[in-house]
Amino acid sequence: MKPIWFLIAIAYILVIFIALPFVFVSLNVSLSLPVLDNTVVKSTGLVLGVIGILVATHSYILFPKIGKGSPIPTNPAKILIERGLYQYSRNPIYISHLLLIFAGTFFLGYTTLFAYTFLCFIGYNWYITYIEEPELKKRFGNSYSEYCKRVPRWL
Repeated sequence: MKPIWFLIAIAYILVIFIALPFVFVSLNVSLSLPVLDNTVVKSTGLVLGVIGILVATHSYILFPKIGKGSPIPTNPAKILIERGLYQYSRNPIYISHLLLIFAGTFFLGYTTLFAYTFLCFIGYNWYITYIEEPELKKRFGNSYSEYCKRVPRWL
């Protein structure tokens, strides 16, 4: 992996999973909005977090194993991945990220984080639809188009 992409990956993690949630938590506090703080909500967050980690791990493992590449744009999959969770959703990595964001929302309980989770979904969906999918159609051609007909974008 080239150093610049490693730095971009670290920046992505810091922004999406730490900095922006911190902004939304600060907004929640400054507006004195409610915080959901009970065992059921926190437990839901923990379960979603574990599921998110499992989905992410499974999905990331398939890139070098089947795709002969990585999720990093400088070394993309050379073979279309259609096995594992990719036979049920074209985007299990994004689903895992949303699960982890949603897990943090439930575990921390700040109500503004629900809006953040929704905005992340909108942002991911836009990126997938207008940037990632056209690139994959160019790279994999008809096999990707057929895959899109069989497998939903999300679930």
